[in-house]
Amino acid sequence: MSETSKEWDMVQELYELIDELSTPAQQEFVKELFDNLDPYLPFLEQKSEDAETWLYTLHDFYVNGNEDAFQETYEE
Repeated sequence: MSETSKEWDMVQELYELIDELSTPAQQEFVKELFDNLDPYLPFLEQKSEDAETWLYTLHDFYVNGNEDAFQETYEE
């Protein structure tokens, strides 16, 4: 069986921390990905680049502890 995508692994890590996410919108975004994403298909075949950026930002902030993650995303 093929490996799961990097993004799926990120979703799983965020789902474990879902109660720590700051807003209901963030929680709903992660829950929707967890419930609907195919772990074996490339993320961008299923979701938009904006969704990918948001996933990476949330993961960087909540899992990696980068307190500047949101600022860095929107400065680009």
